[in-house]
Amino acid sequence: MGLTVELAQIYVKPGDVEGNLEKHIKIIQNSNADCIVFPELSLTGYISKDAFYNSSKLALSGIQKIKEIVDRKRNCVIVGIPREVRPGIFRNSASVIRNGRKPFFVDKFYLANYELFDEKRYFQPGNLRTAKTFSFNGKRLGVVVCEDAWHPEPIELLSRKGAEAIFIISASPLRLTGKDIRDNWRSLIVAHSLMNSVWVIFVNMVGQGDEEYFWGGSMVSSPSGKITLEMKELEEMNAITVIDINENRISRLNSGFKDHRSEFHRYLSKL
Repeated sequence: MGLTVELAQIYVKPGDVEGNLEKHIKIIQNSNADCIVFPELSLTGYISKDAFYNSSKLALSGIQKIKEIVDRKRNCVIVGIPREVRPGIFRNSASVIRNGRKPFFVDKFYLANYELFDEKRYFQPGNLRTAKTFSFNGKRLGVVVCEDAWHPEPIELLSRKGAEAIFIISASPLRLTGKDIRDNWRSLIVAHSLMNSVWVIFVNMVGQGDEEYFWGGSMVSSPSGKITLEMKELEEMNAITVIDINENRISRLNSGFKDHRSEFHRYLSKL
């Protein structure tokens, strides 16, 4: 049996935690998927500026409301929130909510702070101890947050810790610099799948933020680097895909994933 995953490519109204939570709950209640995955900062919106500081507690209470539904439906939900880890210290995190388990958080390790991004103003880089896999319905899964997919280490780490499918939750806007960010993301997702022989599920926000427009275009890549699902751009929508974990084994039988030279990381750490 495969794992059914619903990609919730939604519009998120900046700062409107209650309205965004209502949308989450409606999607979760109507879904028959094993896992439902929402974008980065899906409860608060990505461009919420200083409202992050006031919306964190509301988002955490929203997690508890989602947990009540998850326990009834016996599924798994991933949402994005700003998390206050200590008084006045916030991290951009994914919350993993499973039936019968306490929700846990995976932090964003690499903060985007270039072009139109200003994440270091609001967030502290994540703690690597949160980079862990989790099990659901006999499958080993992992999640990273947006910019972490633009670096090789987070997805490689989760893959080598046993993740068979990795979710990328994202709030990726269109650019004004001429860069085709959509093609860039497609190349990244396929490369991660091929190098790690793992399923990669990319879920992006869509619609107008405060200043940016998020393009959607969520997609799924198999362990062999084949795009098996590609959602429409610039349109709010949901889609369901089935992840066949047996494809990981087939891909790894014919790849170099089994070879890993940790010495490279030791040398890189000295640069």
